[in-house]
Amino acid sequence: MVIEHYYSENPKCEKKNFYIKTRVFGVDLDMVTASGVYSPLQLDKGSLVHIKFLKIKNGDKILDLGCGYGTIGILIGKLFPKNEIYMTDINKRAVQCARENLKRNNIKAQMFQGDGFSNIPDNNFDVIVFNPPIHAGLPVCYRLIAESFEHLKKGGSLQVVLRPKLGGKRLVNKIETIFGNAEKLGKEGIYVCYIALK
Repeated sequence: MVIEHYYSENPKCEKKNFYIKTRVFGVDLDMVTASGVYSPLQLDKGSLVHIKFLKIKNGDKILDLGCGYGTIGILIGKLFPKNEIYMTDINKRAVQCARENLKRNNIKAQMFQGDGFSNIPDNNFDVIVFNPPIHAGLPVCYRLIAESFEHLKKGGSLQVVLRPKLGGKRLVNKIETIFGNAEKLGKEGIYVCYIALK
């Protein structure tokens, strides 16, 4: 089996589909995933921790940046049904899964494929939700944090989930440098969630 990083546009490994049916936070999820995408065999634990601490209100315009196969965006759609949801990922295979998962879970969202904000037509989000792809390297994460600042409306927030022992402390420092603030929302296990306001 070829081992490659999920932060690539076109995974080279042979595609194999996997299926996850589960109930989390009181809602049912029916998901298809695939080899070559992030956390294909089970819902990412960091994403599940992130959902617990998100600060979202009905009517928000939300971007799930680096959405993978769609866990966060779809859960936001189920838990906060009166929001405008956008989702994007660089990985074409992940985007294919996310499009299918939106249908499977009856969630409406604007879905894009591209590196960061390269194909996002909007720049006035209330909330950007982000689980930085730390294995792609800190420069990639730093760039996406900076681009997030530019795509938020004044008063909007970047909300991230980090692992302090896996680059998280440096990412928080970068967020504070760009946004001028970063507040811890909560911690569970190895994951810590932060919010930064523009």
